Amino acid sequence: MMKGKPISSYAGIGIADPEDKKSKEEPEPEEPPHRTWFKRNSDGQLAYLVTDPDDEDGPHMRLDRAMQDIRIPIRLNRDGSIPADFPGWTAVPDRELRQLTVGQVAQIAFAADKALCFLLGMPDAMRRDWMSLSDEQKRDWVRRGPVNDSRRRRLYAAVFHTFKQELDL
Repeated sequence: MMKGKPISSYAGIGIADPEDKKSKEEPEPEEPPHRTWFKRNSDGQLAYLVTDPDDEDGPHMRLDRAMQDIRIPIRLNRDGSIPADFPGWTAVPDRELRQLTVGQVAQIAFAADKALCFLLGMPDAMRRDWMSLSDEQKRDWVRRGPVNDSRRRRLYAAVFHTFKQELDL
């Protein structure tokens, strides 16, 4: 007669024994906070509203940019409620959040161009980085793209053509 706990038929195959359930209840994961999104009318940048009373910066709009913490202070109504609108900003329905801006599509085209330059053996062009470009250089890239090579121009045009519907061009 065996004494103690019987050996599970699951032993040795790396599967937990369903009979050996412990009453450890894992807490439900928290839902991310609902965000109210806005699009800047002048350039299409997305930002969300931050009204956390514990935030030392007070109420503000936070631009939706990777690895950048850019905050734009705002004023709440006298009663502390959120204003119905912000001058220069338009509320964005959740279903439209995935649309890209012209600047974001330009960054995609820039990264594709950089990869093509690597394959074509153009070391000067492939060492460029979008974040190190000046605002004027970024504007020129959005307007014209690469100017000296037809292969690079075709790639630039193909990237913008791919996202044409999203951009409403």
